[in-house]
Amino acid sequence: GGATVRRADALARRQASAITTVSGDALERRNITTVAQLLNGAVPGMWMWDGAPSALLGQYGSVRGAASFGVSHPKVYLDGVELANPLLFTQLDAGLLERVDVIKGPHGSARYGADAASGVIHLVSRHGAPEEGVRATMQSAMGWTHSAFGPSTAVQEHTLGARIGDSFRSAGIALRGATSGNYVPNAYTRELQAMANGRLIAAATAVTATARLQHTIAGVPVNPLLGDDRVARGIDPRALSMYGVGATVSRTSGDDLPYTFTAGMDGYRLPNVTGGAKGFTPAECGGWRINLN
Repeated sequence: GGATVRRADALARRQASAITTVSGDALERRNITTVAQLLNGAVPGMWMWDGAPSALLGQYGSVRGAASFGVSHPKVYLDGVELANPLLFTQLDAGLLERVDVIKGPHGSARYGADAASGVIHLVSRHGAPEEGVRATMQSAMGWTHSAFGPSTAVQEHTLGARIGDSFRSAGIALRGATSGNYVPNAYTRELQAMANGRLIAAATAVTATARLQHTIAGVPVNPLLGDDRVARGIDPRALSMYGVGATVSRTSGDDLPYTFTAGMDGYRLPNVTGGAKGFTPAECGGWRINLN
C-alpha cells in the first residue's frame, strides 16, 4: 500500500545522485546499436573505446571520470545475473535492452560487494509487450566497405523478433545475425545471437526469466603497414561463445519492502586470445559464474 510506495520513493531519492538510467526509448531515439555508444553518450565520466567489430573485448577509457588506459572495470549484470567476463558485455545487442542502470563509484559496494568500487552496470532486457497479442519485428541493414588494403566486401546485419502477451504476462525471442568483411587483412566477423525471456506479474509476485546464447567468429587483423608475415602464415580466428540463463522472483508482503531472489549462470569460452610481448601469442580463456542473490 501507501507505506510501501513511500519507502520505495525515499530509497529512490537517496540513490538518485548515484544512479544514471538510460531507457529503451532513449536508445531508439539516438539510434544506438552498441553498448559502448550507450555509455559514451549517456553516462557522465564513463566512456569506452568503440572498437572494430573484430575487437571482442571491450576497453574502458574512463571510469568515475579518471582518464586512464589501465582503468579498472565495473561489475556488469544482465537481468540480475553477473556476467562471467565484464569485458564481453559490449557484444550484446543494445536493441534488446529495455533500460540500463549505471552506478558510478563506490556507491554500489554496499549491495554488490567490495569489488564494485569502480561501479556497476545493470542491463535489463526487454520484457513487456506493447499491446496484447503477438507482435513480430524484422530489420535488415547492408552496406559495403573498401580500403586500399583489401577488396570491397559486404557488411550486413539482420534481426528477427517475436513477442506474445501483454504488460502482465509476456514471452519473447530475438535473433540476430551479422557479418563484416576484410577492410584490412583478417578483419572479418561472423556473429549469431539469440535471447529469450518471459515475465509474469501477479498481485504480490513478479517473476522474470532470461536465456541467451551467442557465437562469434572473428579474424585476428594485421596492420598492413607493418609488413608482418602473419598474412602469409595465417592466423587462427577467435571463436567466442557466450551463454547465460537466470530468473528473478520478487514478492511484496504487506507494508514491507519487496523481497527479491535471483538465481542464474553465465559463462563464456574464448580461444586464441592475443597476448604476449608482441601481442600475437595465442592463449585461451573461459569461465562461468553461478549467481544466488
